[in-house]
Amino acid sequence: MPELLTAFADFLFPPSADARLLKTITDEEWAAYLQPQHFKETTFLSHYHTPAVQAAIRENKFHHNPHAALLLGSLLQRWNNAQNSPILFIPIPLGKKRERERGHNQIVTILKAAQLESQMNTHLLKRQRETPPQVQLEKTAREKNVIGAFTVATPIVMPSIPTRIVLLDDVVTTGATMQAAKQALLSYLPAHCRLQCLALAH
Repeated sequence: MPELLTAFADFLFPPSADARLLKTITDEEWAAYLQPQHFKETTFLSHYHTPAVQAAIRENKFHHNPHAALLLGSLLQRWNNAQNSPILFIPIPLGKKRERERGHNQIVTILKAAQLESQMNTHLLKRQRETPPQVQLEKTAREKNVIGAFTVATPIVMPSIPTRIVLLDDVVTTGATMQAAKQALLSYLPAHCRLQCLALAH
């Protein structure tokens, strides 16, 4: 019966090519996409040029697709489980206008799908001005675009804050957004904290 309902829904509302692709990926195939590597100062978990990874990121970001969020969340969950110290995740914030347009912050959605909501803080880092999407810009313009885009909403004074803080984004391309967010946070962090940048894909 569920399969029949799904087929009927797909007939009425045809899924995108990305959504159709994601339905064909097995758990074993998806697990193989977890390949942590480094780009500049950021650790990334998978390769964006992989069609399924690219499809999952687009479906989660622009279509709020729960299946895509679960897939991406599983990569993050597996990486987190392999770590040997507690982590506080800080998702890269969106501007208010863009978050309204999308209906969610795609990074928060991934953290929730990974069941890491209790390790997430969405209040410390804020985007203090709207910026054009980075994907539309060349490298130099991307760097200028995010200068001063982020601010820390309140000083970080929590005595129980973990020693590792992880800035999280879905995709790192040039690293400009991560660098701008990192610089905004650094001067506010307690001395015992280590700041790490992490992306789902590059």
